[in-house]
Amino acid sequence: MAHQLKQHLSEFNSFIQTQGQELRRALAENMQRHYQVLLETAAGSVKQRLREKETEVQKAVRRKAELEARAAQLNSEVQKWQAKAREQEATATALQAMISAGSGEGQGNGKECAAA
Repeated sequence: MAHQLKQHLSEFNSFIQTQGQELRRALAENMQRHYQVLLETAAGSVKQRLREKETEVQKAVRRKAELEARAAQLNSEVQKWQAKAREQEATATALQAMISAGSGEGQGNGKECAAA
């Protein structure tokens, strides 16, 4: 009877050991599948974020081009206005010189008229 008990105990231990190994293997497979799903989900999320960032970059590039075109247009307008201002200053200087010259003649004529 003791021999049968030892044999049953040995069989039971072997069964428990086998079941433990199978349980560990099943748990490892489940964890592997779970990690695979997590990785696939993370990869999908990363791809989506990359697409969103690419769209943002494309918008920023277009906006930059628009702003550069506007800056060039404004620079051209500034140059035109500066040229116009220089022309006006030259005209004003010429008119001022004419007024000064006319004023000098008028004063000289006034003296002559007063002396006569």
